[in-house]
This record gives sequence, C-alpha cells and structure tokens, in this order.
Amino acid sequence: MKPVLIAAFVLLPCAAWAQTTANLPATYGEVALGASFLSSVNTDTYSFTYGANSATGKIKLGYDTAVTAGVEMGVAGVGMPEIRLGVGYEYLPARFSSATVVGTINGVASSATVSRAQVEGAGLTLDNDVHLVTGNAYYSLPLVGPVRPYVGLGVGAAIIQNADTQLALTGTLGVRAALSDQAYVGLRYRFYRIEGPTDSLGISYSAITNQSVMALLGFYMD
Repeated sequence: MKPVLIAAFVLLPCAAWAQTTANLPATYGEVALGASFLSSVNTDTYSFTYGANSATGKIKLGYDTAVTAGVEMGVAGVGMPEIRLGVGYEYLPARFSSATVVGTINGVASSATVSRAQVEGAGLTLDNDVHLVTGNAYYSLPLVGPVRPYVGLGVGAAIIQNADTQLALTGTLGVRAALSDQAYVGLRYRFYRIEGPTDSLGISYSAITNQSVMALLGFYMD
C-alpha cells in the first residue's frame, strides 16, 4: 500500500500538469479586479529666489487606495509549456488625499500640508487616471498542491491624465488554480515603476512606484 500512496503523490502533480498543457499552445483571456496602493508621488526639487530671499523644496502628493481593474489576452505555451506571452490593459485611478510641501526658506527647514478640501476649495483637482498598456511574459513554476505559482515581467506605456505618456515596467508574482480544462482563477501581486512624467502645468515628477493586488478569472479559447 505504501508504494502505491507514494506513487500517487508523485504522479498527481504530473497528471495535473498534463491536463493543463495537453492543448498548448492556447489563446487565453483574463479579467482582473482588485486594489491599487499608490505610494506618495514626489515632484522634482525646485529652487526660487525672490529679492534677498531663497527657497528650495518639493511637493509630496498622497493618494488613497483605489479599486483597479484590468484585462489581458495572450498565448500560453509559447515555445515551452511554462511560458505565457500576453498584452494587458490596466486602469489605475489615483485619488488625491493631501499634499505636503517640504524644503527650506533661507536655509531654514520648513513644511506645510494641504488637504484635499483646501485644494478643491481653490478650484483645483489633483486626481489622475492612469491607463497602462504592457506586453507581459510569464513563467509558470511547479505545482504547489492545487495551485501553480508564476512570475512575470512587463514593459509598456503609462498614459497619464493631465501629464505626458511615460515608460512603465512591471513585475508580477501570482498563483492560478484550474476550475476546468478551459477556466481558472488566480491571485496576483504586481509592482509598477513609471518614469517621472511632466504634467500639464510644466511640473516634473520623480519616478512613480505603485503596487496592486488583484483577483483574476481566466479562460482558454482554443
């Protein structure tokens, strides 16, 4: 009995792998929904001189956690069963919460915080929508119980409301579990790096980093 049990545990992952790779290569589609955790966005440091006075500083913009969504289409089993290639779109809303000005005035450290209500009271809005389009490559790792972990890298463009379009890079860690031969569910963590944009007011920003956690539903179409 013991050899049979050992063989079952050894062969079960192999059988599951065979079921998920038997029809590869295959076209797939995914939809994803989750939360985006945008770290503070910093402007470049600026210096000003007015009369005998001088000031140097930057603005740190804070943003709330926001719901984010995405879709992706691609091909699984490109060259080898473990590789997937896809093109994805993600909507990353940035909802402004507060801004802190930090710097020096005549060499003396100074800071001031402005709330969302104060900014809106001045007739301004600092909310921005980011539309991310990337080409993605994923590598599937061996099964862990019923789930298959994977890692991925992406490169593309971040189309930013009220600012210029910039290069975007992503890194992904995720897991997938089969619902059937044609469908699966998953959970993924993604890190984003967007090159520093310049907004419509001519203000330049440092590189922007963001993180998201998203649940996904996927289908094989072949």
